[in-house]
Amino acid sequence: GKQIMIGEYGVQEREPGEKADWILDSIATVQDRFPQIDALVYYDEDREEGGHYDWRLDTSESSYDAFAQVAEATAHE
Repeated sequence: GKQIMIGEYGVQEREPGEKADWILDSIATVQDRFPQIDALVYYDEDREEGGHYDWRLDTSESSYDAFAQVAEATAHE
């Protein structure tokens, strides 16, 4: 009966549109397969540590738009 939150998840940009697809697919998967998860926190950082790792949501217009779409759709749940 306790609420569940995923404290950190994210994805890096590779091919155009791939990050946006991943964002939309991850939300659909959580809603369909893991309905007991109440909250997700996206890891939004650009890091240089042994390489370049950029998890920010605005690495492309499509990834930012996908996140905005998810935020709008889930804001009323």
